[in-house]
Amino acid sequence: ANYSDLTTTHCMYQNIAMYPINMYNSYVFTKIKKEKGKDDDVTISYDFTNKAYFVVQNPKATTRRRREVLPIDDDYFKDKYKINILEEWNDVRWQISDLKNWITETKLTDPKLVYDLHYKTTRKYIELDNEKEYAKFNLWGIGTYFYELFDSYPYNDFTGLKGSGKTKCIEFQKLVCFNAVLSPDITSSATFRLIQGLGCTLLLDETEQFKNLKNEKAQDVRTLLIQGFLKDQSAIRNQSKEQGNFTPTQFNIYGPKSLAHINGLDDVLEDRCIQNINKRALDLNVKNSWPTENDKDFERIRNLCYRLFLD
Repeated sequence: ANYSDLTTTHCMYQNIAMYPINMYNSYVFTKIKKEKGKDDDVTISYDFTNKAYFVVQNPKATTRRRREVLPIDDDYFKDKYKINILEEWNDVRWQISDLKNWITETKLTDPKLVYDLHYKTTRKYIELDNEKEYAKFNLWGIGTYFYELFDSYPYNDFTGLKGSGKTKCIEFQKLVCFNAVLSPDITSSATFRLIQGLGCTLLLDETEQFKNLKNEKAQDVRTLLIQGFLKDQSAIRNQSKEQGNFTPTQFNIYGPKSLAHINGLDDVLEDRCIQNINKRALDLNVKNSWPTENDKDFERIRNLCYRLFLD
């Protein structure tokens, strides 16, 4: 996953100075210094934001450290990349203390450790029919950190009766998948800008409206989903420039997505999906559980998934 051109969508996997490197965009809570005024009349203030950083693993580094965390406005990137990720985002996914530990460590991440923790956590919250279903669910979530390696990435189609755990499944995925964003209501422009700017795993609940041909907003999103499971698919929009000029601009629409709903999807969209027919849980401990950030296993899963890809 090493691209030689410098205009790819996420700046996640690319070549720098002909060395293969792995790179992630991650958001870190940061204190920002602001200066207002000129010369001797300068007022300094401070603000806090979740700023975008690149986490870099360069196994062939000679003049730089092999593992680094660099802000997206670092000089190292300015001359080499066209950067079009979101500069700020409200969700910090990688625990800062673990990120700092990773920088100084040399031990590589064991994939089995990642899978076993994901599997154990899934069994606490979600009841599936058999071990194959658990394997499919777990590997899809871990795979969201690697999706750019694949030519396509099928969607999850969670369907079933009320109370069968559809929303719980995507709430679980929100806590483990790469840059996950969950929404029951989204526009087409927000869809492709989130995918372009975050490389996100998009989780859509209550998607029954995709079958309503009179709902223009839902149909616009559905149109993007029809092709968004394939790599190198783009939405093209005119971007306004100075003096009233417009420039056609490509926005990436490829990425992992999960849909949750009661009624079935149309045949075309359904063909892009892995169908998951949810059933009400029989185990009361599972039925009465709900995945939240209070369970630190979710944080540990994300930490390990970041490490696994970069290693």
